[in-house]
Amino acid sequence: MLNVIILGLGQCGNRILDAVNKEAMGGGGASKIAKYCLRPKFPSRVETLAINTAINDLKELRYTTAKDRLHVPNLHGMGANRNVGKQAFMENRDSIMGEIEKRGEFDLAFVITSTSGGTGSSFSPLLINELKRQYPNIAVVTVAILPFREEGSIYLQNAAFSMRELMELDAEGIILADNQYMKRLGGDIASAYDRINSTIAKRLLFLIESLDSEMLSVTDLGDFKTVMNGGLRIGTMGFYQADGKNSSVKDAIENSLKPNN
Repeated sequence: MLNVIILGLGQCGNRILDAVNKEAMGGGGASKIAKYCLRPKFPSRVETLAINTAINDLKELRYTTAKDRLHVPNLHGMGANRNVGKQAFMENRDSIMGEIEKRGEFDLAFVITSTSGGTGSSFSPLLINELKRQYPNIAVVTVAILPFREEGSIYLQNAAFSMRELMELDAEGIILADNQYMKRLGGDIASAYDRINSTIAKRLLFLIESLDSEMLSVTDLGDFKTVMNGGLRIGTMGFYQADGKNSSVKDAIENSLKPNN
């Protein structure tokens, strides 16, 4: 069994992490006491932790337990300022890493973050460096979300700097998701965000299950690390749910690689 930790950084990372917990519950609705007693069922031993400098973002989460939310003391978020974010991480590094350490040892870490905001884009490179330093054998993969192009120059600039820093890290690789492309999944912006978060969550859980499944044992953590370490160490996740009656394995694989999937 794999030991996995999923870290959601900033508002974007928090919301995708919340979608992961929702899907691990079977996609059902959250009760009024969900933040105290949720028991998501993951395919492996999975720990989740939402990290944010804005307390209001953490309060929005519906499927992530209170113990899996870490508020880093600050004013009210980073305001898309990566320099302030880096300073905030370094000032609170020990408490952030301490929260991770008390959860045990891990084989694999997913760091989910927007590349364009303040907290996530500034925290993620520094946090990954700390993970690799303190856990030399852990595989660390960033799930990096690219911004809508209409978000403006500050966010696009943040994305460029964040991606450069992530690519320079001594980590296993980056899985990219592009909001601009995936917004076609929903009509209005709110619906698009919900669909995007759900889509990423489902694919991430399927990946974890495939790495820890006896039926799919030919795809193990070593294979995954080899794939992610190739070339530029950047990938994306194709997904296709086949109909067993009308689709062959070959058809399913080919469809998972098509742009619309």
